[in-house]
Amino acid sequence: MKRLLIAILLTLPLLAAPTQAQTTEEQHLEFMGIPMEGSINAFAQKLQAKGMKIINREDNIITLSGTFAGANDCYIDILETPKKEIWRVGVSSFNYTWETLSGRYFRWKEMLTQKYGEPLTCTEEFQTTYPPDSDAMRWHYVNSGKCNYRSTFLAENGYIILTIMKIRYNKNYVGIIYTDWINEQKMEDSAMDDL
Repeated sequence: MKRLLIAILLTLPLLAAPTQAQTTEEQHLEFMGIPMEGSINAFAQKLQAKGMKIINREDNIITLSGTFAGANDCYIDILETPKKEIWRVGVSSFNYTWETLSGRYFRWKEMLTQKYGEPLTCTEEFQTTYPPDSDAMRWHYVNSGKCNYRSTFLAENGYIILTIMKIRYNKNYVGIIYTDWINEQKMEDSAMDDL
């Protein structure tokens, strides 16, 4: 399951990423007020100073738990580039009913809109023939993988994707993925070096 979550964190932003904006200064996107720069160990230490707890270290990922944007049940995954620098930060908040899942999604969407402006792209639909007429049916569609809720926000130094994701039956979450332009370019440069 952990590998599935990692795969989703790695590929999802590529599907919704807008064309990269050019930055004139070496300023990084911030997560919880911390610039997304340096090593993931140094970044994790800064998050620990804000009350997060490290719960796992695996390969190029550190996972923490704690409070994020008013939700105290969040997991934070910090991913690194091959050069051992922070690349992307993913937040997940697991929910077990449509009411809590959609409530968290729309609350975070409202907060992101206040901070970054209207989403660059926004899709909020169920991929079904007939629209759901109850929360129980919406929850069923989430569990069936037929829920497509995703908003992409453009920041000056990166982009943020808010989404509802299914991990497995009755294990669904609201996720936010922060990607920094500078570090994204480093990942692309590293991939190009492989060619």
